[in-house]
Amino acid sequence: MELHHHGVIGTPLALRVSTWAKSANGQGHFMPLQGDVNGSIEVIQWQDLVNDAWARNEATFYAARLRKG
Repeated sequence: MELHHHGVIGTPLALRVSTWAKSANGQGHFMPLQGDVNGSIEVIQWQDLVNDAWARNEATFYAARLRKG
């Protein structure tokens, strides 16, 4: 996975998330939030995000006569 974003102190994002758990497809990373919050942070590739959103909303897109590509 190629990440180009740099954190506040200049550490490449790939190094900052390397200790986080791997995502289901092994291409991204995630970290559950702790404390009084309920959630997580996930770093994934843009194309994986688009493909997942399309799959989750395919029926809506079909009804609106939208197509991928």
